[in-house]
Amino acid sequence: MVDAKALLNEIGKELQPVTEQLLRHPYVQALEEGKIGREELGLFAGEQYNIIASDLKSAAYLVSRFGSAPSGDFFLGILQGERAAWDALLAFAHALGLSETQLREHEPLPDAHAYTCYMAWLALYASDAEIAAAYLVNF
Repeated sequence: MVDAKALLNEIGKELQPVTEQLLRHPYVQALEEGKIGREELGLFAGEQYNIIASDLKSAAYLVSRFGSAPSGDFFLGILQGERAAWDALLAFAHALGLSETQLREHEPLPDAHAYTCYMAWLALYASDAEIAAAYLVNF
């Protein structure tokens, strides 16, 4: 049987090049240089509003499915993290001058939501180990 900690370390090492590539992405660099305008940031907020709303539902379902299992605390932590992300997003949107009504009315871009569909599917059908691995890759 594979040791969970060793597996996590191995996956983390394998994903390091991807992490570095993401950190060097032109969008991240433009954001750091202040080259992303308010309109583009508003689009990002609208997309994240829909993504986090879906993730909150998926995480809540995971707590329902696995709350009494050994993995229950892990999924409760995920749910708490999603709630913190929700609160931070609303503060970010407010700083941009966007109301929650405006965020709710945002028409999401289809390509941005394959992840949320996959997480919803995992929440319904996957094992806790498969879901934990998916979160590890995502985070």
